[in-house]
Amino acid sequence: MKNRYILTVVILAAASCTILAVARAQKAPSAQNSPKKSEPTPRLPDGRPDFSGVWYPGVIKDIDHIPPNENHRGYDPKVTPQEKPSFQPWAAAKIKLMGATSGDHLELLVPNLECMPRGALSYFIGSGYAIQFVQNAHELALLTESDTTWRYIPTDGRPHPKYMDPQWNGNSVGHWEGDTLVVDTVSLDTRAWIGYPDYLGWFPSDEVHYTERLSRPDANTFIYQATVEDPKVLTKPWVSVPRTFTWARGKTINERYNCTNMSDYQQLSPDKKPLTAEGNDERFFDAQEYARLRKQYNK
Repeated sequence: MKNRYILTVVILAAASCTILAVARAQKAPSAQNSPKKSEPTPRLPDGRPDFSGVWYPGVIKDIDHIPPNENHRGYDPKVTPQEKPSFQPWAAAKIKLMGATSGDHLELLVPNLECMPRGALSYFIGSGYAIQFVQNAHELALLTESDTTWRYIPTDGRPHPKYMDPQWNGNSVGHWEGDTLVVDTVSLDTRAWIGYPDYLGWFPSDEVHYTERLSRPDANTFIYQATVEDPKVLTKPWVSVPRTFTWARGKTINERYNCTNMSDYQQLSPDKKPLTAEGNDERFFDAQEYARLRKQYNK
């Protein structure tokens, strides 16, 4: 009888532990999806920070219940105001020729309205879509719900190839400075506007150069900052305010935004696409117009 009593107590104790374990397991996903900032930065076998996972722009307290009006800028303009690009006189004149003096009109000029990719910086600047990193010791791949495009970045310190064709996301190579991955991007398609402010932006030239800095100070936080150098368009480099992203453990990205060929855009809005004096699309950098306007305005 005594042995039976002891056995009953052991069974009840085991059952109690099982119930507690199940209860904890049921609560685990919420805790996992919102890790505390005190958790250390995950690292690769070589000790480098591991950026792998899905990230949402902004500081999000509950990744499972994002308010519909959540601010996805990733920074507070009242605390760290974003400086405006400093255009050369000819570029400022070109913007006026575009007719982009009002926000409403500028929205009709944005290239991605015609399904053109937003470009390399759009993964982090001017987009409310989630991004995903896939990383190993030698390379980093970026995926995004915006345009459902991708970027490939070798992280082993190699130089740019000798011969490169312009691409929407350019050619990127990365090297490490401590725990910060510094990405150098060149050879960009001049039709990919640089996103400022938010979803709008400005045109780059054929000499535009991006320097991006990526870091993960803790498990839940990713910080991104970009510097845009363009000696043909800007009087000085434009530096973005550091933007914060929140880790969404266990989440996957979706095909949120797919664009179909808007071949009827010109027919629907024939008066919204201005042309240069040379007959080229005014929204983009043009070598002939550059030579003419620079001579006229950059005195």
